[in-house]
Amino acid sequence: MKKISNIISLEKEEITRFVKTNNIDAIVNAAAPTLMGSDKPGVDRAIHEAIDSGLQNNSMSFNDKIRQTVDKENIYPENVIRCRRGQTVVTEGMPLCKYVLHVVGVKYDGGITKKGKHYGVSSSCVHKLERCYTEIVREIRNHPDIRTVAVPVISAGNYSFPFKLAVRIALVSLSNALLSWRNEDPEMFDASLLEQICLCIYNPDPDNCTEQFKDAQRILKQYQHQFDDNHRAVYQNSAITHIRYLVEILRYDKQRGYFSVTKWLRFLLLAVRTFFLPVVLLKDLIGRYDWQKRRVVVERTAFIKLMIPICVLGYMFLTKSGGMAVCAGSFLWWLVIYLMTDTLTYLLVLIIHADIQRPSANIIRSLTFLFINYVEVSFEIAILIFLKNAGSIDVAQAIQIAFMPDLFLTRILDQGTQLAGDILPVYLNYGVRFFFMSLAFGYFAGNLRPRKFLS
Repeated sequence: MKKISNIISLEKEEITRFVKTNNIDAIVNAAAPTLMGSDKPGVDRAIHEAIDSGLQNNSMSFNDKIRQTVDKENIYPENVIRCRRGQTVVTEGMPLCKYVLHVVGVKYDGGITKKGKHYGVSSSCVHKLERCYTEIVREIRNHPDIRTVAVPVISAGNYSFPFKLAVRIALVSLSNALLSWRNEDPEMFDASLLEQICLCIYNPDPDNCTEQFKDAQRILKQYQHQFDDNHRAVYQNSAITHIRYLVEILRYDKQRGYFSVTKWLRFLLLAVRTFFLPVVLLKDLIGRYDWQKRRVVVERTAFIKLMIPICVLGYMFLTKSGGMAVCAGSFLWWLVIYLMTDTLTYLLVLIIHADIQRPSANIIRSLTFLFINYVEVSFEIAILIFLKNAGSIDVAQAIQIAFMPDLFLTRILDQGTQLAGDILPVYLNYGVRFFFMSLAFGYFAGNLRPRKFLS
């Protein structure tokens, strides 16, 4: 079987020179939207110059060939947009190579400090850059005669994207796109002619070029284990992701039609989630850059959070130590509130921020964990009910009230009495049940599509 780690490599060389020297089949052009080349130094101008120099005895220039391929019989001006950001257009690349894969990168939308450090890039900007590499792999699949491809670090030049982040996105996106191809059709992936995708690192300044190449090597080494195991990878940790979501809301929500109330509600919800980053950072500590391991951490964390209230209630029930729980009531109260708020706000974020988070979980996994979250919150409510009505009920009654509040309220109406304290946790449980039912209905409604039957 082909190993993705053997396909992706780094090269410290100017991309057109590398293509000529090594007889590469396809070159990726970090193109302008017009596809007509660029006046600024960079990959786009270098590729146009390299191809035009080989067409000196030909009446057609490279731009003429591009217009013939893309515009066809239409007569468009040169400055018309022929390729949108995050998309790819393929043209002939002779005499430089067989194909040129034109891809339009994305302009960096973050800021730069006085010391030259970058900050505040939005998640949309990052996702568009990621899609560039996904489209490159898609075109490689559509052209089965491609054996070798040279790829520049897209957007790291004239579009001012931070080099290290751009390299990290390039390596991870190419690997994940290849892995998706492998998972969808392993037989055709292994039978394909694709041998090498070379990420070319180049800077006109030799010292900067050497330093950038070393940075790229260090980043590739961080992902080597994931690539060897054919695992999906991630290019940012939870804290950075969280910051980018906040930037995304402040910068683009108004353009998307989220006005004052909705915009600030979305921002406030993410701000509240900041208090639960210690729990989320477990993914970074254990899973590192391995997407699969991070999923495992998320699943195990959900089960651990479920077991905490179960163990607390089980201990109190078996040892009849309700008084001890009451003594530790303040600690238990805040622990339960923290865990419950973590679960509920996490689920709210999945819904309210789905447009920027782009959840990747499948429907079966989502509903399974929705059920686990519901059971967890119900047991936590049982603890609150027991603490709120200390001395008047036992643990078993608190669990019964948490899971069957209808029966409890019916008994109250029949007897004309109520528990000591108040029954606010019971009404909280009704709200939680409605919340989870709405989530489940939303999941089902979004996935009830007509299915085709295989004959």
